[in-house]
Amino acid sequence: MTETLCLSRVQIESAVDSGALPKHLVPLYGALLQGVRLICVKQSSEPFVIATSRPHIVLIGDDLIAARGPVAFHKPSLIRAHRRANGVVVISSAALPEVYALAAQMATCIGTIPTDRARKLNCTIINRDCDCP
Repeated sequence: MTETLCLSRVQIESAVDSGALPKHLVPLYGALLQGVRLICVKQSSEPFVIATSRPHIVLIGDDLIAARGPVAFHKPSLIRAHRRANGVVVISSAALPEVYALAAQMATCIGTIPTDRARKLNCTIINRDCDCP
């Protein structure tokens, strides 16, 4: 099931400035302000497809419930997402803001990554300015 959360520039800036976000997510929300889409994939054996032509960050949230590693996700979807990536940051330690900042920097510098439209997405898409597909 796809969930889409559309945030305005003011809402994103407010979330960043208020200190309400976990510190490691601040760089990712900063990238939203530059037009990058943030796609959060939750643990599930269901397939997911990253359907966006805009620069994006895919956050594979393995530790949201209990860290189970790659088996917590649909393996062909993980492989497909990895093959389409122009850059990858794997974080297997504490959620360090400087490491997440690298992912944000890569997404804002690389440019558009073309992908196919999905019939079904198993993720949450966070957009700036509600230009959701």
